Amino acid sequence: MSKTTPPDGLIELIEALLLVQRRPLTLSELQQAVGGETPPALLEAALLALQQRYAQHRYINLRQSGSQTQPQWQLVADQSLAPYLAGQTDIKPAKLSRAAH
Repeated sequence: MSKTTPPDGLIELIEALLLVQRRPLTLSELQQAVGGETPPALLEAALLALQQRYAQHRYINLRQSGSQTQPQWQLVADQSLAPYLAGQTDIKPAKLSRAAH
């Protein structure tokens, strides 16, 4: 494994972090979330891998915003899904019966 090849699980961890956030995350926020000892170059390599993965996805995009010196990343649904997702941000899970617990 080279110095810029993300270790197993790092790409998926970053993907999960981006999925659960409602706002874009900076590289330093991602580094703090995965462990401060993770070099920024590995995080950038993982983000590049995610960017390539989501470039093929039809309805979910990895959006990069912010400035060149302070970029931010966020996974977002494609605008074409807006009519279907409008008002769906607070969907509550179904309540399970006692037997299901």
